[in-house]
Amino acid sequence: KQINEPIYFFADSTDLVDYMVHNATKTTSTKQQLSKAEANAMNVLKPLRLITRDLSMENTHIDKQKGRDPDAYYATFIDLILAAQARCVTHGIGNYARFAIKLSSTKCVLQHRAELWGEQHVVDPDKMCTDQYLTNHE
Repeated sequence: KQINEPIYFFADSTDLVDYMVHNATKTTSTKQQLSKAEANAMNVLKPLRLITRDLSMENTHIDKQKGRDPDAYYATFIDLILAAQARCVTHGIGNYARFAIKLSSTKCVLQHRAELWGEQHVVDPDKMCTDQYLTNHE
C-alpha cells in the first residue's frame, strides 16, 4: 500500500539522502541478490513517498564550516525550517536534526538508534525506534 503523504528525508550526508530518496528502491537485482539490509530497506521504503530538496546544494555545517558566504548555508536552513515545522522528527546520533527539534513544538520525536560513543545523551527507551516500539505503534 502506497503512503500518499510525503516524508521529507534529510541528513548531513548528501550521498545518504540521494541513496534513500532516489536509489534504495531502484535496483535491477533480484531480492535474492540483495544483502539482507538492502532487502529490508527496500521493503520499508517501497510504500513511502520520500522527498527531499535539490541535492546540488551542499549541506554546509553551521558549526564546523564557518566563514562562508551566506548562500553556502541555504540548503542547511531549508532542512532546518522544514524539520522545525514537521509533525514528527526521527533522528540519529549525528544531531543534524537536533536544533530543528528544539525549535519545533512537536512532541513526536524518535531517535532511531542509541549513541554508543562520545558524549552520552539520555534517551527515553520509549522513544527509541526498536522492533518492540514499532510493533506497539503499528
